Amino acid sequence: MAPMPFLDPLTGEVSIWAADLKAGALPWVCARSGRRADDTIRVQYQENPNAAWAGLLPGAIGRRYVVKGRLPMSVRWITVITSARMLVLAALVAFGYGFWAVTFGRPATTAGWVLLVTGLLALQAWRIVRVRLEPTGEVHRDATGNAWVVLRGVHPNFVAAVQSARGGLTAEGQMGAATDPQRT
Repeated sequence: MAPMPFLDPLTGEVSIWAADLKAGALPWVCARSGRRADDTIRVQYQENPNAAWAGLLPGAIGRRYVVKGRLPMSVRWITVITSARMLVLAALVAFGYGFWAVTFGRPATTAGWVLLVTGLLALQAWRIVRVRLEPTGEVHRDATGNAWVVLRGVHPNFVAAVQSARGGLTAEGQMGAATDPQRT
């Protein structure tokens, strides 16, 4: 069995088993507010969160391990995150249409340029704002294939709830998991 993932209630970072995230077996505490969760929101994390292009590469270079699951949230945070995701989708459509209009439109119109630039700026703003809205995560695996997700930006109450659901870890268990070479 793999070492227990790292827990740190002071920094808003916790590791959870990928199987627990997939099964929805997390405590019903909102990951953002620390209050009782009302529902869950769909999340997806991968080994290298900055390599969205990795799926386009051939062979082993393009492989990435993705974990999908549901994270407990309050209605307020679900509304905020869902609204932001819809705005990003609208910005992506605006960017795509603006790019098409500027590239293939004869002649390129001012409206096409405005949509292109506005969509591009909105997508770049999403990269900055997303870290403040949604808990970020990165998937790690050990040699035996066990996977866990390191969640960052979660509320300390969520971290404590995960720790108490596991029955707590000793200081030696936390230190051993933090120094595990497979975790990096």
